[in-house]
Amino acid sequence: MTELLKRQESERKDLAAGVYEQWQPIGIKERELLAEYDNDYGNAPPEIQDQIRIAREDFFAEWGNEGRLTALMDSRHAMEREKVATKQAILDKIKQRGRKEGNDGGR
Repeated sequence: MTELLKRQESERKDLAAGVYEQWQPIGIKERELLAEYDNDYGNAPPEIQDQIRIAREDFFAEWGNEGRLTALMDSRHAMEREKVATKQAILDKIKQRGRKEGNDGGR
């Protein structure tokens, strides 16, 4: 289980790095759009604000903490942990039976 948890933590870090990389073009585009308006969202006309808002919403829907990619990864991680826990429970039961049979066999 420890190995699985370490791998899953590594995957979460990889996703965070991916989020950072994917945000870069959006941040650049925002700065370009806002350059004419003193880099202030509030100074930009509604059309520019809408463009920025939609780009952010799309980004966070996919890449955000509650976005699709995070939800899929969390779901997969939960299933993997459940599978490992089930296997471990089965192995523990088999070991207990083996010990019990070993103790009863001498009587």
